[in-house]
Amino acid sequence: MLEALDLLVQGKPDQALERIKGLPLPESSTTYLARLEILRARISKAQGDFELAERSLERARYLLPDGALAGLRGAVEYQLGILYKSASEFQVAARSFEKAITQFQKAGLKEWRHRTIFNRMIALRKVGNLSKAHEDLLQLNQTSLDLLRSNKYLNEFARLYLALEDDHQVRKHLEMIAQATDENTPIRSRVITHEVWADYHKLRGEWPEALAAIDAGLELAYKISEQNDLVGELLRRRAWALYELERSDEAFSAAKRSLEVCERVGEVYEIGALFRTLGLLAERRNEPAEGENLLLKAVEFYRDKDEKYERAFSHMALAGFYERAHESRKREDDLREAFRHMASALGLFDEMGIAPRIAQTRAHLDALTERLPSKPFTPPDGQTLAALGKVHGIISADVSIAKLLEVLDTVAPSDAAVLITGETGTGKELFARALHKLSGRKGDLVIVNCAAIPDELMESELFGHLKGSFTGAHRDRAGKFAQADKGTLFLDEIGDLSPRLQAKLLRVLQDGIYSPVGSDEDCHADVRVVSATNRDLAALVTRGRFRRDLLYRLNHVVLALPALRDRGEDAVLLTRYFIHEIGTRLGRKIALDPHAEDKIREYPWPGNVRELQSLVGRMALFARDTGHLSVDLFPESVLTPVEDFGSDLASIVLKAEKDAILAALTRARGNKAAAARILGVSRSTLNDKIARLNLSAERIARAARA
Repeated sequence: MLEALDLLVQGKPDQALERIKGLPLPESSTTYLARLEILRARISKAQGDFELAERSLERARYLLPDGALAGLRGAVEYQLGILYKSASEFQVAARSFEKAITQFQKAGLKEWRHRTIFNRMIALRKVGNLSKAHEDLLQLNQTSLDLLRSNKYLNEFARLYLALEDDHQVRKHLEMIAQATDENTPIRSRVITHEVWADYHKLRGEWPEALAAIDAGLELAYKISEQNDLVGELLRRRAWALYELERSDEAFSAAKRSLEVCERVGEVYEIGALFRTLGLLAERRNEPAEGENLLLKAVEFYRDKDEKYERAFSHMALAGFYERAHESRKREDDLREAFRHMASALGLFDEMGIAPRIAQTRAHLDALTERLPSKPFTPPDGQTLAALGKVHGIISADVSIAKLLEVLDTVAPSDAAVLITGETGTGKELFARALHKLSGRKGDLVIVNCAAIPDELMESELFGHLKGSFTGAHRDRAGKFAQADKGTLFLDEIGDLSPRLQAKLLRVLQDGIYSPVGSDEDCHADVRVVSATNRDLAALVTRGRFRRDLLYRLNHVVLALPALRDRGEDAVLLTRYFIHEIGTRLGRKIALDPHAEDKIREYPWPGNVRELQSLVGRMALFARDTGHLSVDLFPESVLTPVEDFGSDLASIVLKAEKDAILAALTRARGNKAAAARILGVSRSTLNDKIARLNLSAERIARAARA
């Protein structure tokens, strides 16, 4: 076996394979067989047969007994990690490295543990888990291994700081790399240093300097061979730099050559970024359809790879494409698409913790929100109104709801996490259902009320449990994350989640990985999380009762639902809708009396739409005989003046505003301009308040006659 290993090190995998064929096997030696499978896997990998290498390593893992030979078990997991990393399967590689680290720790193999942490750091950076990758970097920097000062390690540390856009740390590591580089430094490491310099200049917008660094790296890379992974990577970077320098023909040529090299040498990670570059070049050549197609391919490529970093930049490129398309085509759908992709980019940058990009994309998203079209509509009555309600169940003629529906429709197909805020009864669950329906996700909508489940049961509710993991766990049970796979998980009243569960939820949102109660196995779920609350989460963060990092994961897009009292004529509109629905079920027509309509306008509805729906349902039952929903059917609580509502702050403020406006209108004998002067506000402000407070024309006329 040692001779075969020697031949492998010499770069002769075919001869090594021949040498291990027919080796005598020691009797009952599973350890020997496991070592043989590890060697066979290394030979297969050297020959380019990754599938055979994986099968050999899986057999080696099976042959090794639990709880023994931790070093050898660690070697198997390490080799699997390297294999997956070579195939650009970085998420799976990170998990294998995690297992290898545990085994090397048990075996006391410090240097191998550190090597594995280094490789896990690279895999985590590739998938965009930058905070965890940075933890690995800091852990490595606490060790005293000489190899940490090597060019290879410093290059990767600098790359991580480039992803975090930490200009100071990148510059510091580039200076350390310069000190560590000499004539004995391998060519490959020197090429990667030129890549790091190029990316550093790119970060600073210094494109001529970036191009010079790329060309210097290419000159060295060609000395290794005409076609290798480094040539493909550098040509892709060259294409982007030339695009930024508006040398489009040269950029197109470099991108095409890069694509050819990457496909030939199996450097699949770069292909998505090449789609992005070629898409922008196609747009510049006035081929928008081809450009859009290539940019979409870039997003889907990295989505399939579960890779966040390059996918975020691909979403940003698409958002820019649609914004520019809107300038020429004037299509509202282009603005919606720009918003959707910018929201997706924000969500990904937020998950990775890249602070400069979070601020940039959030500001861009706010600007796009202002530009989104919103058109208040004249609502139909009767059967047409009922049909409209069945689309999403959201009935409104108010401009604020129209704007929210526009944002909802735009952001639904994106990857952005959505936080829905608003008072109890404003329709947060309705908006969550509409969001899921519009998202196109193939899985189910699963709803969890965080306020209704005791904390000791919530972990099992979310993540599931194994039989026997706690008293009463008589069988395995799938949690809500497993049930919502490929779908949407709606976490209602998220503000009531305990700090312990907040930490566990944060891990799932960061990595997409969770463990059922009683299990050490990692499970993965593709779940879009939508949350809702009637509490001020920012205030809870200030008081230390809600995690700031969790809030940032949840609020990529916020839908703040207005109270019913702030929605103009919606209370009357909803009453008509509910009456029609109830009348249809009862088989008779019910009409709304004018005086009852005025009372509905004047009442502040502290319980919002839920209170209105419940009240109308009760009153409509009593209206069966007369066919009229009249003021006589209203309960005393609705007929009671606002000041008797007690400590309801909204009602107190509402009462004070109404009294002040009616008093001013009385003094001004109904003249709104004069009333505005009395109140010290503009005429438009007064009109807005009159509309918001639902002061009817009849009520104003009575004030004028008083």
